[in-house]
Amino acid sequence: MATTRKRPRVAANMPLVPPAELATISKGTWSPNITDSSGNSFDGVSVTTGAWERTGNEVTLFIRVGWTGKTSVVGGDVMRIADLPFKNSSKERSVGGGNFEYTGLGAWPANTAQIIPEILQANDYIKFFYLTTTGSSTSLFCSQVATSGQFRGTYKYTTEDP
Repeated sequence: MATTRKRPRVAANMPLVPPAELATISKGTWSPNITDSSGNSFDGVSVTTGAWERTGNEVTLFIRVGWTGKTSVVGGDVMRIADLPFKNSSKERSVGGGNFEYTGLGAWPANTAQIIPEILQANDYIKFFYLTTTGSSTSLFCSQVATSGQFRGTYKYTTEDP
C-alpha cells in the first residue's frame, strides 16, 4: 500500500528560506591602492574608487584605479591592487573571479590571450597573470604596464574575516 504525503501550505508572505539562514548584506567603500609586490605605490594615482558588498562570507568588489607614472615601482615586481577591505579565505585561492577592463597594458608578451585576476589564500590584494594562446601563463609584471593606465571592474571572492 502506497502512502502519500501532503505538501505543507506556504503562505504568500512567508520567505522560502528560514530567517536564521538569511545572510546579512552589508556595503561600504574603500580606497584601492595600485602597487608592486614590494608594496611601492604607482606614481600619480589619478583615480581610486572602491566599493564593496558583502553577503555572509561572499564579498563583491567594485574597483576603479588609475595611474600616471611608475618610477617608484620595481619593473620585475608583480602588479597588484592592494588594501582590499577583507582578506581572501585561507582555504582556497580565488582565480578569475573578476571582470576587468583595462588601459595602459603596454609591453604585452607575444601571444597574450587573456589577463586574469587572482587572490591567493589569506591575502588582501589582487594580482594579475596572463594566459597565452599556447596555454602557458605568467604573472603580469610592472615592466609590462604602460606609464599611465587604468583598471576598473568587479571581483567576487570568499572571506573568513568577521
